[in-house]
Amino acid sequence: MATDGGASVIGRRRYRIGFIALSLLASGCAPMVHIRTERIATEGIEANDPFHFELVVYTDSIGFTLTNQDTEPIEILWQKTSLVGVDGTTFDVMHDGGRGVWAARDFPGEDISRIPPKATLREQIIPKRSVGFEAGPMRSGWVVASYLPVECGPVRCTGYKDLPGKTVRLNMTVRTRGNERVFDWTFRIESAFVSTRWARPKDDPN
Repeated sequence: MATDGGASVIGRRRYRIGFIALSLLASGCAPMVHIRTERIATEGIEANDPFHFELVVYTDSIGFTLTNQDTEPIEILWQKTSLVGVDGTTFDVMHDGGRGVWAARDFPGEDISRIPPKATLREQIIPKRSVGFEAGPMRSGWVVASYLPVECGPVRCTGYKDLPGKTVRLNMTVRTRGNERVFDWTFRIESAFVSTRWARPKDDPN
């Protein structure tokens, strides 16, 4: 059984990169863009596949959960995984399981997540090019920018009104039972709106 979904999101977040805790440096009253999405296509997954997927689309990342219901391990090949933005731009990705460790690997070799039988993997997937270092007089840190064409300043956001109707895709290569398979999900943005509080709407996978 394979299922997935899409939901809401915030616009711009900061993370410390390295083996240290996640640090949120954004202002509590700054405006943020949120989106609601609907999954409109899934390719490469069969009805009897022993995988359970959940995906939540954000403006700066995709929340991803994979439960392996098989009797054999599943491997995600991250170097063969990409995110496709609303304008068709393809992004190589990084991933993080909630530790705030967004740095790209600095050593050779494949980047693989191995999920044992009856186990679950939870990751945030982010485009590599969305991460940059921002220095300031009071604080400095790594900034995760939106991969969608939106901009948020101190008092307002722009670009979000053009998002509804556009699509975002995640293309992922996995290895299962010795074979590589490609899974592809397409999400349509149903709505986009701005919040001025540091509290995103509840995720609503469909």
